[in-house]
Amino acid sequence: MRRLLIGALALALGAAVTVVVAQDNETPDDSYPRTVVVTFRTDGHKACKDLEAKVAKVRAQFEDKDVLFVTADLTSRASRHQAKLLLNALSLGEIWRKNSKSPDRCVLVGADTGEVLKSLTSKDSEKDLTEAIKKSLQEDEDEGMEEDSDEGGSEKGCGG
Repeated sequence: MRRLLIGALALALGAAVTVVVAQDNETPDDSYPRTVVVTFRTDGHKACKDLEAKVAKVRAQFEDKDVLFVTADLTSRASRHQAKLLLNALSLGEIWRKNSKSPDRCVLVGADTGEVLKSLTSKDSEKDLTEAIKKSLQEDEDEGMEEDSDEGGSEKGCGG
């Protein structure tokens, strides 16, 4: 019996070590969202269905980008509670507090800052949402370029 327990323990530890080793050999995954798109919705609301359809089409355009799409379902007490927990876990509690009573809303948030970049409703077009997301990603890239140029010092002195 003792040998069986030791063998099972060794097997379990070996599996754990194998998993850890495999993870350590992988390239570090630095994929974090740069923009979070939070859609507040409820069942049986035509405007919410319209907005969800637009978000779904736009989402397909950004599948390989660092954009996190989150849905906050306001339909029932249980779904509201889960949505609140999720947004709090993402450090977006303030976004929840300001929008949880407003279905038919899509809020773009800077992932690093928590700043609301844009708030849209079903009245806005797919193009409006697409452009807002592209702009948020572009602004993030521009900030990164500014930081890179600051690190390298000034190169303005060439010729004058």
